[in-house]
Amino acid sequence: IRDIGVTGVQTCALPILLGLGVLALLSSLGLSWQATGARAMVPLQPGAARADQSSPLKPPSLATTSANARPNPATQADPDHQLVVLAYHEIAEPGQAISPDYAVTPAALNTQLGWLREQGYHFVSVDQLLAARSGGAPLPHRPVLLSFDDGYASVYNQAFPVLKRFQAPALVAVVGRWLEPDHGPVPFGDGVVDRQKLLSWAQLREMQSSGLVEVASHSFDLHHGINGNPQGNQLPAATTRLYDPKRGYESEASYRQRLRADLSRSANQLELKLGRRPRVIVWPYGRYNASAEAVARELGLPIGLNLDDGANSASVPLAAQRRVLMTAEMGPLNGLRQELDARRRNLGDTSRSARVMHVDLDYIDDPDPAQVERNLKLLLARIRAMGVNTVFLQADRKSTRLNSSHANISYAVFCLK
Repeated sequence: IRDIGVTGVQTCALPILLGLGVLALLSSLGLSWQATGARAMVPLQPGAARADQSSPLKPPSLATTSANARPNPATQADPDHQLVVLAYHEIAEPGQAISPDYAVTPAALNTQLGWLREQGYHFVSVDQLLAARSGGAPLPHRPVLLSFDDGYASVYNQAFPVLKRFQAPALVAVVGRWLEPDHGPVPFGDGVVDRQKLLSWAQLREMQSSGLVEVASHSFDLHHGINGNPQGNQLPAATTRLYDPKRGYESEASYRQRLRADLSRSANQLELKLGRRPRVIVWPYGRYNASAEAVARELGLPIGLNLDDGANSASVPLAAQRRVLMTAEMGPLNGLRQELDARRRNLGDTSRSARVMHVDLDYIDDPDPAQVERNLKLLLARIRAMGVNTVFLQADRKSTRLNSSHANISYAVFCLK
């Protein structure tokens, strides 16, 4: 097996030529990328195929740098009145969670909400947000909107009692397809889960009738991957043009119609089951684009929630409200404090401390496609093992087979979300 050339860098832009397959594989690790003259691809979910750990890799060196951590003064006029949106998933103990990495324990949730109140934060509702944006009463000092994605049963069993204790409004975003069956295994992302692990319609109705919980759309059936390129990589259904080996890429019109049909079905389902149409779309995997925003707006979904970095200043539209992803590794308070400070200072990917790896794609290239795949798996395993959050890619040999007529990119930087 070929060694993969990986070295530390201090520079910020390296020339590369690489194919869509490489972009998608790195995206599957959770690395988002920005490039000159190219449309960004997005991560489907954390993790990638495991590599053969017995295969050698050339030991890489890393550059750890604290990039210019300066807030954007244009959006820092009044950080105490900028909305903070927290994105929770499961509220469960690690041993009982479906996805332990994204589970917050009931004790941690209680601690976080109590600390927020002690620090002068105020829990707000969708009604208050819409009123503030339409010229009504402004949001209170340090406003916080709570959201819970995917519709886990633990939101009712564990989070709802905490919400009632603090009288904290919240959004609960559900995926319609997952709630259709009454029992048995149901499709869940790219796997399956027992229906009892998810919210029932009776539980949703009870939470909604409390006046604290508003139910949002998490799409009807877009929370999974679809074939996104000739290499067969699975990418988020909501933001990916479906690729068919015989017909090529989905047209813009077909793509929008697919989104329109899905979001309409979700809204109709929620109206039928709960008596109210949703006003909020919580984008699966936090990923969205201009076309998706336009379709949601047409269907009466004025608020869109994502997982972008940065502050929710007045210039950030309702359709692109940024959220803090709450994870197990953040702990009860330390991670939350750090994220709130980053939002107040309007720090993004390019403003955070970076653990950088430079990858020369010419070392990954090989006449044998199977060898290229093995080399890429080794690379992804090494990136994860070394805790890298920024990757610079370089490919100097213009004849490299990693090049694609679909991606001729001058500069690219991957940043781990």
